[in-house]
Amino acid sequence: MLGIFLIVLLGMETSMAGETGSQKPLFIGVHHVGLYTGNQTDALSLAKWYEKNFGFKFTGTGLSYITNQSVSGNLEFMKTDPEVKGHLAIEVSNFEEARKDLEGKGLQLGPTLYVGPMLVAYIKGTDPAGYRVHLFYIKK
Repeated sequence: MLGIFLIVLLGMETSMAGETGSQKPLFIGVHHVGLYTGNQTDALSLAKWYEKNFGFKFTGTGLSYITNQSVSGNLEFMKTDPEVKGHLAIEVSNFEEARKDLEGKGLQLGPTLYVGPMLVAYIKGTDPAGYRVHLFYIKK
């Protein structure tokens, strides 16, 4: 189910994301997918497997191991026990505008979290398939 969802999501035309003219779309695409492994050992093991087989380089954080690609499409293996199946981080070009847009559509977002140069806010609840979704913005 996740595979089909990601193929559909990643294959969307940029015009579907709200692009008008030559403007950068508000919702850029999936920045990363976070998979919950249940513990630090499994997360590290999974990160090493992807590093060995695909050459991905991972950075360890307090909560996860995440690829340090400079482009969208990263993988994140969470060290924590899953409360949900996983999460999708949707990269946005304007954090406050994206928050307003989603709230205008009736979605509730949690508080803005400041993580270094990044801003993150989770949508309360899950998507219809049971995955958490959060906005992801990198200050440039």
